[in-house]
Amino acid sequence: MVSIIVQKIEALGVSSNFLAKLYGCSNGQMAQYLNGSKFLPNHIGLEIYDLVVKLEHLANLADPLPLTFKNETLIRGLLKKIDEENLIIHVEDRSLSVNEGDNECL
Repeated sequence: MVSIIVQKIEALGVSSNFLAKLYGCSNGQMAQYLNGSKFLPNHIGLEIYDLVVKLEHLANLADPLPLTFKNETLIRGLLKKIDEENLIIHVEDRSLSVNEGDNECL
């Protein structure tokens, strides 16, 4: 499970520090879970995995708009709106692409 979580957060560009803040544990504890130096209990692993899946869902909703995972308050609010089924992101043309050098992100 840990390797799947690590792959997913790397693909999203989510730091372990940011994930720790969203999950509600210390950065050190999250780092130990993710690098395998501390046993990850199944129930915690599932909770973290579910959180990462929600982040993926949020990124997919925003596509092709670039979404950075740096503002904890904003992302937490967006995730809450998703849980409440109260978030609408409407993109007419998904064929747009984002240049690597562009720095404007949500």
